Amino acid sequence: MAWYLMQTRPHQETLAATNLLRQGYGCYQPIHQVEKLIAGKLCMKDEALFPGYLFVEIAAQQSWCTIRSTYGVRSLVCFGGKALPVSELLISQLRARCETEQAQCRFTKGQSVEVKKGPFAGLNAVFQCKKAEDRVIVLIRLLQSVQAIELPVAALV
Repeated sequence: MAWYLMQTRPHQETLAATNLLRQGYGCYQPIHQVEKLIAGKLCMKDEALFPGYLFVEIAAQQSWCTIRSTYGVRSLVCFGGKALPVSELLISQLRARCETEQAQCRFTKGQSVEVKKGPFAGLNAVFQCKKAEDRVIVLIRLLQSVQAIELPVAALV
């Protein structure tokens, strides 16, 4: 078994992966979280790390014809007319990085954190609690008093 890079039709990465999984192929679509403004609110949204591409695991003796004709798939990425396998090490490193990024809240109450994004960037804070899936409350010293501020998890280090 080896991993290969596949190009999908526009915005059909998930559809292609679902159809390939139904056919018994292994698929991997690296996902990362992006902070987006949706309906006037900042939200964390899962997006493809490589839009328009996904990795498929294929045995050497398997036919490429069923993969090429799968709904949502455009083609295999080839070099010089030949599809080259992707290193298993690269796939495992991508999985490790995407999983750690998607780990929910890694802070504990009372832990000192620094705000890296937003209007409070550069300020030190104290982690208080998790509020929602992607939001937390931190304590920041402002205007001679401690203020509880709600921030996205991604804004903290």
